[in-house]
Amino acid sequence: MHRPARRCSAPGPWGGFALCLVMLASAGCKEGYDRDPAKEGYALSDTTSTGQTIGKLKQRCELNETVTDPAENTPEWTARELLTAARSPVDDRAAFDRFFAQFQGQREDWVRSQYWPRAVEHNALFVPEGDKVTFGICRRETLADGKVKLYIRSSEESKKHVPITFEQLEDGTWKVTNYSP
Repeated sequence: MHRPARRCSAPGPWGGFALCLVMLASAGCKEGYDRDPAKEGYALSDTTSTGQTIGKLKQRCELNETVTDPAENTPEWTARELLTAARSPVDDRAAFDRFFAQFQGQREDWVRSQYWPRAVEHNALFVPEGDKVTFGICRRETLADGKVKLYIRSSEESKKHVPITFEQLEDGTWKVTNYSP
């Protein structure tokens, strides 16, 4: 039995319109596959893409509180103890002991190898030169579990503000539970 050849036709009046849209879209898509949008932009009609990279945003410091002489048994006092100890050379045992005493639930070898060298190296970003240890707090958060997180202000825009999380012990002292020097 011989069947007549079928012609490709779009059903109804909207089918022809849809077929035209598909053909126009596919014809436009074939061009420009070799373009790099990161360099040339996307060339969208309602945008002004230049293909240049966006610079870093300036860090905000909403609270901008300067701590000079904090009261004992506060997160600020514990932060000052950390920063004071970190003003010493890396091989100073007494300074490390003072630094390590501020931590709760951390292994000494971990603090010595991971936190201590970076704290000493980057201390000048958070504590200005001088006899008295002063530092800035950009943000303070009270967490759901009662812990307090302070963001210590960095003097260098390329460095983030250092978050330190503190937990209050039964004796009223505050110890560091999370630290990112």
